[in-house]
Amino acid sequence: MIFVVLLSSTLLLAQENSVKDVLAPLHKANFNINYGDQLNFLLNENQNIPILDKLEFRTETDEMDLSRQEYLFRTSFNSFGSNKIQNKITSNSVSYYQLKDQQLAEIQLKNQYERIVDWYYETNKLDLVKAQLVIEKDKLVVLKKMVTTSQEIDLVNILKLENEIINLERDQLRISSNIEQRKQLIFKQIGKNSGTNLYTQNWISLDQMYTLLTSQRPDEFPSTDQQLLSNRLEEAELALAFENSERKKILDFVQFKYSGRETNLIRNEISFGAGINIPTPSSERRRMNERQIEIFDEQFKIDLFQYKLESELQELLNEFMNIRAEYLLIEKQEKQQDLKGTLASYTKSGFAQPLSLLQINESILDYKKSLHDLEHDACKVYIDYLMTQGKINILSNTNFLSNDLETF
Repeated sequence: MIFVVLLSSTLLLAQENSVKDVLAPLHKANFNINYGDQLNFLLNENQNIPILDKLEFRTETDEMDLSRQEYLFRTSFNSFGSNKIQNKITSNSVSYYQLKDQQLAEIQLKNQYERIVDWYYETNKLDLVKAQLVIEKDKLVVLKKMVTTSQEIDLVNILKLENEIINLERDQLRISSNIEQRKQLIFKQIGKNSGTNLYTQNWISLDQMYTLLTSQRPDEFPSTDQQLLSNRLEEAELALAFENSERKKILDFVQFKYSGRETNLIRNEISFGAGINIPTPSSERRRMNERQIEIFDEQFKIDLFQYKLESELQELLNEFMNIRAEYLLIEKQEKQQDLKGTLASYTKSGFAQPLSLLQINESILDYKKSLHDLEHDACKVYIDYLMTQGKINILSNTNFLSNDLETF
């Protein structure tokens, strides 16, 4: 019997997962999958530019005499610095597709964080709704008893109370459904059975959120979007460098020519030649200007993004600070009113009325609900800030929903 109990307990624990367990797989995910074809091509196919650009074989007849046929073999060259630049372009393209994959993976990571936050606070809210439902039902019992004892009572209040109970029961059903749906999505994201239990340990406090948001510089963690824009700027710069390398190419071609004039001396039939490029300021000016404009455009995108990012982060921080200020005010008002102390004193007085006791308990619960909703809103802003800032990313190894910021 003891063995069966221990085995059941072990199986139950094995089916439970913490918040850390459902976040870790997404932080450690192999995200080079959405652009796998592009990455495989760039990494496995030869991307080098050969030294020889083109091989040509030409022939022509001299004075329409077939016995005096001329033959020419010509080799054109790429610039000697172009292959080095091409290697950088390939490496930059690999980084681009890796960042695009990382960007998609981080969207999934953000969705997972948001689901967990909603699941946690809705689970707590369900407890509050259940507690309020108990109070309202007890109030209804007291009021109906007062009616049966012929005490004066407003029947309108009884009807309002019954409607409130109906609405709370609907809320309870709706929240329970939302909790289960979110839990299913959380486990589906990491490929686990939705029947697995999810539990929290050491959930992050509002004070820890505040400390983390106010202790970091906004630009300390470049986001994937920022890195993608920097990658596009580097791509434009490399394109300009490649054009410069081609423009400065000195040796254009070398050639070997056989005249075929049937002379006795072979040296009179063979000749060698070479083509030399002489760079001028106007060479490829239009294309060079276009490349430079592309660099300016990409730099402008970075500057504009940075401006919008700083504005967005400041708005999020202001929103968080406003929520926190309201939270602290309600917390202060709760302490000043000291309803728990009032309840204890009133209960000991010997003159406590059941309805009054229930109303005091309801007021205490109202404070809890207000603080709960504000903390929920603050946590959503907190996650949004860290994702926008770039601190929460696919490569980080921190659980930002734990109060001690545990690592994976």
